[in-house]
Amino acid sequence: MAKKGQKRHQKRLSAPAKLKLPRKTKTWTVKPAPGPHPVDECLPLSILVRDYLRLGETRREVNRILSDGLVQVDGRTRKDSKFPVGLMDIVRVPKADKSWRIIFDMKGYLVPYEVPKDEAEFKLARVVGKSLVKERVTQISLHDGKTCTGDFEEINSNDVVKLNLPEVDVIDKFPFENGKPVLITGGSQVGKFGVISEDGGKDSSTNVVTIKAKDGSFQASRDHVFVIGKKEPAISLPRWLSESNA
Repeated sequence: MAKKGQKRHQKRLSAPAKLKLPRKTKTWTVKPAPGPHPVDECLPLSILVRDYLRLGETRREVNRILSDGLVQVDGRTRKDSKFPVGLMDIVRVPKADKSWRIIFDMKGYLVPYEVPKDEAEFKLARVVGKSLVKERVTQISLHDGKTCTGDFEEINSNDVVKLNLPEVDVIDKFPFENGKPVLITGGSQVGKFGVISEDGGKDSSTNVVTIKAKDGSFQASRDHVFVIGKKEPAISLPRWLSESNA
């Protein structure tokens, strides 16, 4: 039999580890569609709305909510129940006047937490690539699949930019350097908050960064360190993270 591409269905038992859901209550779950986030680092929009935000009890109810255009992701209405939602995405329900940001908790699960109304107007995105395009204009590629062009000569990989929504224009930048507040997005220290205390720099032979937290210092891979501000965090932190680092 000829191959027809990747499977379009997903069993709960083999669902990505970052997806927090009961594994044995049912057989199937929703598989996210191709999109801005890797399949193993995202939540299908319908699962987020039903199981995390509790805005509907069944998938039929959630599909009706989405088809009515009541849910926005990064300032844009999304009606696809399989649309992938990932790290630092802003999910908003204007009719309920509520907004959520997606981050990793301390067990490595992607989870939403509610944010103030003013924080729904921007998002943070990590720079994963930089190149020259037509007419030698600088283009930066971001962790959520977005690209921005402009005068970005001083922005490097691992830096974080602040984008307004839904226009996706760069309104601020947070360089990856000592003294910056960060969240850890992977590895054994996932979900922790701290400050960069020692970074060998991009020319260093090691890819390890030392982070200072309330309960001591630890090391993490540069790829797992997400800058969230300059001297202080530019975003509010969830209650469970604020209490653990108070």
